[in-house]
Amino acid sequence: MAFILVTFISSRQDVALARNIWPKHPKIWPTVLLLVSAALTLSVSIVPLILQCLCSQRMTRSWKWVAVGYGLQVIAWIIVSTVYRTEKALDDLWGWSCSDVAAKLQGDGHADVAFHELCTVQEASWILSMVETATKLLFALCYFVLHRKTDQTNSKIRLTEDLGDGAMAVLNAI
Repeated sequence: MAFILVTFISSRQDVALARNIWPKHPKIWPTVLLLVSAALTLSVSIVPLILQCLCSQRMTRSWKWVAVGYGLQVIAWIIVSTVYRTEKALDDLWGWSCSDVAAKLQGDGHADVAFHELCTVQEASWILSMVETATKLLFALCYFVLHRKTDQTNSKIRLTEDLGDGAMAVLNAI
C-alpha cells in the first residue's frame, strides 16, 4: 500500500492522451486505511510478544489479554477488508488501476505508470488482508485450545503434588 501511495503521489500530475492519468478527484482513503490498519495490527501483535519475553510472568499466564487482542484484530481486519473491497470503484486507486481507461492510457498514451501492476498489487493486498483475518482467527483458536490443555495439565500436576508420589505415578502412566 505504501508503494501504491508513493506511485500515486509521484505521478498525480502526469498526462497521457491529453488528460491526467488519474481520476479527477481520486479517493485515496481506502488505500490509506489498509496501510494504517496493517501498521497498527503489526504493532498490536508485537507489543504483547515483547511484554511476554521481557517482563511479566503474569502476562505469560494471562490468556485473556491475548484473546482480547486477537479478537479485536480479527474484527478490525474483517471491517477493513470489507470496506476496502466495497470502495473499489473508478474513483479510487484500486478500481482506477484495474479499469479499461487506465489500460488505454498505459497502452496508447504511453503513461509511465504500470497500472496493471498496481492493480495486481492491490488485488494481492486485499487477498492478503483476508488471509490475515483467517490466520489471526485460526491462531487465536489454537492458542485458546493449547492454553486450556496446558492449564488442565498444570491443575492435574498441582493436584497430584498435594496427594503424594502415588498420584504422580498414576498421572505419568496416563
